[in-house]
Amino acid sequence: MFRSFIVIFLCIVIAGVSFIIWNTNSTGEKLDLEKSSGDLEKDIESLEALEKNLNSVSSDEEGHEHNSEGFGPMEKYQDRDGTIKFFFGSIMMENTDIFIQSFKTEVISNALFAKSNPDKDKVALDLINKISRKGNLKDISIKKGKAPLRVSSDEYSITLWYKDGKRAEIPLSFSSYSSTHHPDSGSVYVIETSPLEIIKNIEGSLK
Repeated sequence: MFRSFIVIFLCIVIAGVSFIIWNTNSTGEKLDLEKSSGDLEKDIESLEALEKNLNSVSSDEEGHEHNSEGFGPMEKYQDRDGTIKFFFGSIMMENTDIFIQSFKTEVISNALFAKSNPDKDKVALDLINKISRKGNLKDISIKKGKAPLRVSSDEYSITLWYKDGKRAEIPLSFSSYSSTHHPDSGSVYVIETSPLEIIKNIEGSLK
């Protein structure tokens, strides 16, 4: 009797572990967006305080600006994973400046000027609301392995989880550049997928 109980218990444990592994492989590593966006907001505040201190202490006579790219609290957002946190943090915060900075310059410019509205800040906010489905975005899962929508080695598959229980899967591709101010700080990644394409993929895969 005791042996049967042990066997049943082990089967339940194995089944549970197998489900966790399967679920992680299916949707990827889940990211708590509320915590991630809160961390980003604190990092931005730290950067602003750092830049204010640098400007007041180390400004040269010609008034040259001190660019903090690649250093301090924002260094963690330079790689692909960091760029994803930076991007989705901007959506949770509805911060259009950070949202725009998440993309390759040509990509976001084309998306903003695809609309006739001269107020590009409002255009960016509209893009944010369409991605979040008017503030309903809750969490995301990041998958770096092979996925149905994956077409290149520089592309991640992201599952978006919404508060109403629905989810959507989108591919995100990236491109990198070296900082002109700090060439030794490594590559900085930005999103190469158009926000218009992201919205199209959300609407097409929502379930």
